[in-house]
Amino acid sequence: MNVKGLLTIVIKILGLFMLPELFSMISLFIKSWEIFSYERDLLINNIAYVGFTFASLVLYILVLRLLLFKTHVLIDKITQNDDLESEFSSFKIHRSSVLTICIIVIGGITLLNEIPNFIKDIYIYKLESNDFSDNSLGHFRWVILSGVKVALGLYLLYNSRFIVSWIEKARKK
Repeated sequence: MNVKGLLTIVIKILGLFMLPELFSMISLFIKSWEIFSYERDLLINNIAYVGFTFASLVLYILVLRLLLFKTHVLIDKITQNDDLESEFSSFKIHRSSVLTICIIVIGGITLLNEIPNFIKDIYIYKLESNDFSDNSLGHFRWVILSGVKVALGLYLLYNSRFIVSWIEKARKK
C-alpha cells in the first residue's frame, strides 16, 4: 500500500466518523424552519437563522461528500508537489479490510454514545408527557433523533461489507 492509499483510507474514515452527525444537522435545520414558521415577530432574525442553518447543512454535506466520494481530489491537492510514491513494506493490508474495521468501530462508538442519550430522551419524554406539558412533543424529536443514531450504529455494525462495497464502487467511478 502506498502513501496515497493510506491517505485515502484516513480521509474516508474521517468522513465516516462525521456521518452520524448529519442527522443532528438535519434536525437543527428542521427546528430552525419550525421557529421561522411560528415566530413572525423577528422576521429578519429568523430568516438569518434559517439561512445560516441551511448554509451550514449544505457545507456539511459538501464536506462529507468530498471526504467520502471525492477523496482523489483531496489527495491530489495534498500530494501535489510531493513525490509520495514510496511503498510501505511492512504494511500489507487491503483497503476494504481497513474500511470494514473502521466502519465497525465507528458503529460501535456511535452505539456507545447514543444508547445512553436514547434512554435519557425516552425517560424525559415520558416525564414530560405525564405532566401534559406542551414541550413533550418537542422532546419527542430528540427521541427520534437518538433512535435514528442508534439504528445507524447498528446498521454500521451489521452491514459493514455492504457499505464498504458501496464506497469502493463510488471510488471506481
